[in-house]
Amino acid sequence: MPEKARTKPYMILCYEALLRRLKGQYRDNPMILKDFANYMAGYQGEKYVDYAISTTSLHNAATYRDIRLINGRTPFQIDTLIITPTHILIIEIKNMKGELIYDSKHDQFIQVVGAERKRQRNPIQQSMIQKMHLETWLQNFNLPPVPIETLSVISNPNAIISNPDQSKAVYDELIHVENLPQKLLDIERKHDKQILDQSTRHHLDRLIHSYDTPHRPDLLTYYNLSDQHFIHGIACDQCDQYPMHRSRLKWHCPKCGAHSKNAHEQVIYDYFLLHGPTLTNAECRRYLCIESRDVAYGFLKSMNLKITGTRKGTKYHAPSQSQYPQLSAYPGERQHFRNFQMQ
Repeated sequence: MPEKARTKPYMILCYEALLRRLKGQYRDNPMILKDFANYMAGYQGEKYVDYAISTTSLHNAATYRDIRLINGRTPFQIDTLIITPTHILIIEIKNMKGELIYDSKHDQFIQVVGAERKRQRNPIQQSMIQKMHLETWLQNFNLPPVPIETLSVISNPNAIISNPDQSKAVYDELIHVENLPQKLLDIERKHDKQILDQSTRHHLDRLIHSYDTPHRPDLLTYYNLSDQHFIHGIACDQCDQYPMHRSRLKWHCPKCGAHSKNAHEQVIYDYFLLHGPTLTNAECRRYLCIESRDVAYGFLKSMNLKITGTRKGTKYHAPSQSQYPQLSAYPGERQHFRNFQMQ
């Protein structure tokens, strides 16, 4: 059965695009870098959990990662969703450092790092809310009621989980990532009655893929950024000089002499991530600092983007989240994460 693999979420893709397109003097904004590092730490934690799941042999299980569905008008996001013939499992993932204290009496989740002590979002409560939304969402499609289990997984192996009230629910539902494989097997053994046959699971798979609606952040509005903050044209990925010049079917850097055949592609992807889901030929020319309508048409056509409209009304549409380049870099990548690495 096809599954939804974990690719970089829009949040990560958009921050990477932002750091590529900001002028050098604006890239070291502490708020932007700290926010980005926290999202990246969460994404890395989710990948640790993916690996732990991959080491476990579950019977006829389908795993979906980073799912965002809408229950009525309320969106709900699930880090990892595992569907088996006998049960469904929701996994909430936290990549956090320090001592993590679960106060069962007040339903509080407290993080202590050095002398700093602060309340964080309660992962067990988050999982239960996701469970309630998922139950209603499944009912809306007349799917049979199926047991739904929840787990909250701490992906940072150095974090310490404290359960001062000795709550059994906390022991059962809040675990370290290294305990996940055994926990998955334990949950599987609890359920031996088949609820979802193969046909129903295929139907559910189609529904999940059809109704998954990834969140696209508007970072320009969030950080109050305007045109003056951004590079005009294509920046050289070797020396950061801009704009590069187009001649003889290549982009050339006037400063260091570096050249590229397809430097425009990442810049067009970045436009979609930062400015909107569609792009016209005129907008493309302004963004790349080129004059030729035919050259811009050739660039856009070669990227196999969905097209609507005709002539001057032609619009090129952004690719799906999974189709964006997954290994694209941005200026200062290594240095940024020496300074900001973990939540």
